[in-house]
Amino acid sequence: MPANERQTTDNNSGVRHVSKYDDVTPNPVVGAINTIETYDGLSYDGFSYSNIDGGIGGLSTPFSAASTPNAAVTSFGNQLSGSPRIFAGSTLKNFDLVGMYIGCRTVALATGAVSLTAFCKVTFTGYGADTQEKCVMTRQYSAGTATDKTEMQLVDFTGKDDKGRSGCFKGVSSVGFVVSDTSTLTITTALAIDSVTSIQYPK
Repeated sequence: MPANERQTTDNNSGVRHVSKYDDVTPNPVVGAINTIETYDGLSYDGFSYSNIDGGIGGLSTPFSAASTPNAAVTSFGNQLSGSPRIFAGSTLKNFDLVGMYIGCRTVALATGAVSLTAFCKVTFTGYGADTQEKCVMTRQYSAGTATDKTEMQLVDFTGKDDKGRSGCFKGVSSVGFVVSDTSTLTITTALAIDSVTSIQYPK
């Protein structure tokens, strides 16, 4: 399985990480058992480890992991109770969010709670140490089907955000995720992220 990648940046003030989640063995059924607290230098709220290629929570997925077999996935309960986030824990001053791959899947009440194709919008909001908004970026994703999977989509955070601000995902203390689903007859959508690239600045 691929290892996480780490590389000191040119100015030696930060370390570049590519977090792939493939060095853990998730429970195949109960997502709560797989809750991510801290992984590869960053802290998490509202995410669990999942084997994407084996299905999320025992359900087949309409996309393939960017780095097989695992990804980090939001849980339905966490999305309903608040925004999932990645943040700088006790060992970091802040971090730059460089890029990640995203995918979405939907559970539909009308079809007996099975994994379906999903169209979703994901809004990423970066916050500074003062909890003030630094960046907002919205991206869309359309999944395939369990038998005709799509690739996860790369999101690049190094360009301009939705308000025209350049490079504003640098030096963030946290990044929140809000998922909105426009598919019909659905009760909720889960977001999967993989190969999260960050530059982390230790205290």
